[in-house]
Amino acid sequence: MANERWTREQIQNLVINILTLQKKGLSVRRACEKIARQDVLYAIKLENKLKYFRRKNKDIFLQIKKDVFEGRTFNAKNVISFRKVQSKNKENYKANLSDSEIKSLFMGLVKLVKKSAISEYSNIVEKNTQNTDKNFKLALVSIEKEKRKSACLKEENKRLNLKVNQLKLKVQQMRCDLKINKNKR
Repeated sequence: MANERWTREQIQNLVINILTLQKKGLSVRRACEKIARQDVLYAIKLENKLKYFRRKNKDIFLQIKKDVFEGRTFNAKNVISFRKVQSKNKENYKANLSDSEIKSLFMGLVKLVKKSAISEYSNIVEKNTQNTDKNFKLALVSIEKEKRKSACLKEENKRLNLKVNQLKLKVQQMRCDLKINKNKR
């Protein structure tokens, strides 16, 4: 599957599989590794495919994510409905909010500020870890290449050792033949 082009359906199935594993608590990287059956290079390709799809097809990705995480994107218990105050004259307008409603609004505002701070902090952390992720991926790729190169070198070493042993036997046989010829003379 190294040089094959992916169809839209294959990519969407990949996204669904990764998001399903994410829903079960795995990170994107671990989900890709699980799908790739621990093949690090292929897992990185899958992760890059997901990032590219997410960047280029935001609407489709969000729809798939909403379908997969059904029930987690919207919680009706968190919505506060307010009655509409009808007033023709803005000067006579008076807010008819009780203390508990004002407290509820304030707590909602506190939650929004908290979410905003968390979101801002996570963006900062994500920017700082992008370089680390890139270096990590490069290190994984180089380690995998070195493992493969090491395996090839081990095979080559075995083959050369076998050849050396064969040549040693030939040399011994030639020495024996030479001794036999000297004894005959």
